[in-house]
Amino acid sequence: MRTTAIRDSQGWESGDLQMHVSFQSWTKQRDLVSVGTNAGAEVLPFQTWHHFKEAFAPELISRAIGESELEVQRCCDPFGGSGTSALACQFLGVHPVAMEVNPFLADLVIAKLYSYDLDHLIHDAGLVIRRVQADCEARRPLFLPLTFVEPGKDDRWLFERCVADRVFQYLAAIDSLTELSHQRLFRVLLGGCLVQLSNVVVNGKGRRYRRSWRKRTLDVGHVDRAFSAAAYGAIGEIGRHSPRLCSDYNVAVGDCREILPTETKVELCVCSPPYPNSFDYTDIYNLELWMLGYLADRADNARLRGSTLCSHVQVDRAYPAPPAGSEILNDALGRLRDESGRLWNRRIPDMVAGYFSDMVDVLRGIAKSLVTGGAAWIVIGDSRYAGVSIASAHSRRIDAANRPDGPVHRALPVDAQFRATGWPAPVVGGTADSEEKRGVAVRRGRRRDRPRTCCKETTETGRQIDPRRMTRRARNTALRYRRHACRST
Repeated sequence: MRTTAIRDSQGWESGDLQMHVSFQSWTKQRDLVSVGTNAGAEVLPFQTWHHFKEAFAPELISRAIGESELEVQRCCDPFGGSGTSALACQFLGVHPVAMEVNPFLADLVIAKLYSYDLDHLIHDAGLVIRRVQADCEARRPLFLPLTFVEPGKDDRWLFERCVADRVFQYLAAIDSLTELSHQRLFRVLLGGCLVQLSNVVVNGKGRRYRRSWRKRTLDVGHVDRAFSAAAYGAIGEIGRHSPRLCSDYNVAVGDCREILPTETKVELCVCSPPYPNSFDYTDIYNLELWMLGYLADRADNARLRGSTLCSHVQVDRAYPAPPAGSEILNDALGRLRDESGRLWNRRIPDMVAGYFSDMVDVLRGIAKSLVTGGAAWIVIGDSRYAGVSIASAHSRRIDAANRPDGPVHRALPVDAQFRATGWPAPVVGGTADSEEKRGVAVRRGRRRDRPRTCCKETTETGRQIDPRRMTRRARNTALRYRRHACRST
C-alpha cells in the first residue's frame, strides 16, 4: 500500500511514519529545455556520480505517472542506464523495476537506490582513504588491454603508471570493506573519476585522446583528491536526500529481452533504448569495465557486447532479419543498400534491420509486463546514413491478447513519424485501447505540444531561461525550437 504524504514548504513529505524528501525538493523545480534531455538544465544531486550522455530528465517520470490512467505502484525501465527513472520513482513513491545489461551501470543504479546507514558510510569512506594512504597493496585486474597502462601499445596509453597503480590501491581498500553495499558505492564513485584521470575524453562517437595529452602531468595526488571529492560529495547528497517515499527497488543485470517476460506486472514503463546510431555503449564504458574488474578477459567483453541491441556495427555478429510488414523500414533499407557505396561501413543496412528486429522483441516484452490499461513512454531519436533517414520514432503498437495458448501479438500501424535529427530526444507515449488488451502505444508528440519560445527562451512550464546559464548546445537547441515555432505560425 502506498503511503499518504503531504509536502511542506521545505520540500519534505510527512508520511505515516517519518518525513520523506520530495521529488520537487530533489529536482528544485528547475528550468528545462525539454523533458527528453538534460541538456542545458541544472545538474541534480546523484547525476554527478557518473556522467551519462543519454540521460533524460527525471521530470519525464513525474509527467508519465501523473498522466497515467491507473494508480502507478510499479514502474519499469528495461534500459536502466544511469538510474534516472528508478531514482525518480523512489522520490515519487513508486516501486522501480530496472534492467541493465552493463554490470557497471547496474551497480551505479543500485548504488543510487540503496538506503545507507550514514554514520557507517562515513566511517568506511575514511577507512578506505586511510588504507590507501598507508600504501596498501594494489589489486590489479587479472587482465587489461595493452593500451590501458603506460607504456601502452604503439606509444599510446590511457593511464599513467602511477595513476593506474593508485586506482588499483583504492580497489584493494574498497574490496577489504565488510559491507557489500559500501563496496559497490565506492567502486562506482571510483569509476566516475576514471575519465578525468585518463588521457582520453568521451564524446561524440566514442573515446579520443585529449589534445596535448602527453604534456599532462598527473600523479597520485590527483587520484586522492578526485576520490575524496567524489566519496564525500556523494555521502552529502545521500544524507540530504534520504529517506525517500519508496525505499524498495528491483534491479536485474542482463538482457531485458530475456528478463521482461519473467518480471512482475507493472502499470507503467518509461525507457530510452539505444538508437540505431552506431554508438557502442559497451565500448564507451570500457574504462570502467576493465579497470574496476567487471571484465576478466576478452571473452567476457565479447559476450557483453554481443548481448546488446544491434544498434552499432563495432561487433562482428550475425544480424537478425528485419521484422515484416513495415513499408517505411523496407523503403529505408532499400535506399541504404542503394547508397552502400557512400556508407562508411557496409554492414549498416544489416545493423538497421537487426535493430528493429530487436526492438520488436523489446516491445513485446514490455507488452507482456504491463497490466491491463498500462502505458509505456519511450524516448527515441532518428538516425541518418548517407542522407537516408532512419525513422526510429515511427513505431508500431504491440497489443497482446490473452489466449488459452498464450499471448498473441498483433502489430497495428500508428502514425508516429517525425524528424528527431538535431533535436533533443523526443518524448512519445500512449496507452492500450481497451480493457481486454494490454499493450504499448508509441505515438507522435504533436507540434503544438512542443514548447514555443520567443526572444526570451522559456520552458514547457513557462519559466524563463537565462541564456547565460545555458550550454552552447542547449542555446542552439532552444533557438531551433524558436525558429521551428516561427515557421509553424
